[in-house]
Amino acid sequence: MGSSNRTTGGWDTDPPHPTETMGKFDDELALALAELKADSGKGLALAEALLAVLRSHAPRVFERDDELCLNAERLTAIVARPAQAPERPRGSLHASSLIVNAEGDQLLGHLRSEFDSADSVDLLCAFIKLSGFEKFRSEIERHCAARGRPLRVLSTTYMGASDALASERLAALSNATVKISYDENATRLHAKAWIFHRASGYSTAFVGSSNLSHAAQTDGLEWNVRMTQSDQPALVAQMQETFEQYWADAYQFERYEHGNDAHPKFGPSPVRKVTIRGDARQIASSADDSAHSRSSFVL
Repeated sequence: MGSSNRTTGGWDTDPPHPTETMGKFDDELALALAELKADSGKGLALAEALLAVLRSHAPRVFERDDELCLNAERLTAIVARPAQAPERPRGSLHASSLIVNAEGDQLLGHLRSEFDSADSVDLLCAFIKLSGFEKFRSEIERHCAARGRPLRVLSTTYMGASDALASERLAALSNATVKISYDENATRLHAKAWIFHRASGYSTAFVGSSNLSHAAQTDGLEWNVRMTQSDQPALVAQMQETFEQYWADAYQFERYEHGNDAHPKFGPSPVRKVTIRGDARQIASSADDSAHSRSSFVL
């Protein structure tokens, strides 16, 4: 038996490692910080006091005095004057969360708030509906056209659910590139994800069940996880890497060219006819895409 062991009542024991001892107090420290959350001054004082104690026991860890001084303010953006600071995302830049389209906490509002501060945006979405694109049209146009920032979109014709006109309008925007998988047998893309890249290191990503449609973004029973680079750097990096792999796969995803909304693999734009007893009248579209659908019904 090693000389460091101690015998107590017939049991051999080792002195606890410092990390094991401190680990027992993680919950207590979190509770203390939560209690002081409303008073940032007291929270900073507690953090600085803890750092001072650590320095007294391990002086080589904090060699400079300024390392023990915490700033009361956090830098959130750097902009050239007289530019206006971008709108901050609705969610935290430091904590991940689940979004379920609860009242007052819809996915639509979260996604809209992400564009203003994003340097570039990537969208991976199985089905792109015109009703969904229109919900983000002003944010996407401002991002691509007004600010000159890139948008990349990967989608598919799987099950014929995507609207060709939605892809056409996206591809028509400057700085926007759309790639489509037309192989419904091999690809079967079903993923839904957004990545909002920020050079500041505060990128965010969404992955979940919502396609780009009106219902999925507003009141559908959807689950979407919002991840932050600060909180989940490995997962966000993995999403970015996987998107790049898909984007580079020219065999699976073909670039959608502006003016190609009649691509045969999207399928025709049918005129659906429904006959119901009574007077016949023409209506322009379904309830979901009333202003945009090229289909019509005869009642």
